[in-house]
Amino acid sequence: MNETPVSSDDKTWALMAWLLGFFFGFIPALIIFIVMREKSRFVGFHALQALFWHLAYLVITIPVIFIAVAAGFSSVIGMSHSQANEPPVGLIIGIGVVFLFILVTGLVNLIVQIVMAVKAGGGAWTELPLVGGWARRAQAPS
Repeated sequence: MNETPVSSDDKTWALMAWLLGFFFGFIPALIIFIVMREKSRFVGFHALQALFWHLAYLVITIPVIFIAVAAGFSSVIGMSHSQANEPPVGLIIGIGVVFLFILVTGLVNLIVQIVMAVKAGGGAWTELPLVGGWARRAQAPS
């Protein structure tokens, strides 16, 4: 995929597509992809890959959090009056699961973004499993 040398500006844009994503989600990658895709295949590839990474992260994270929170609150709703003085175990477990899930996936997200930002900043056409292939195929000339 490495057809031409990558300029320092392209490396910077690709790096920013990854790093800004940690603070602002998929929006920077989307903007960088729209603006830079015709100017640089390298930037377009990394921005699209970052965009796909963030969307996959959201598709996995949001349902898991929703299910854990719903399960926790359903345990509170299902409590009878005789259990009203007891702590809602399901809610406590649900909050714990959500906290651990956000912590673990957030750390994985941060590590992936830092590694990919460093590689993009170095001019590497590094592909993440699955989303890298999607980005490569989407960038393929028609």
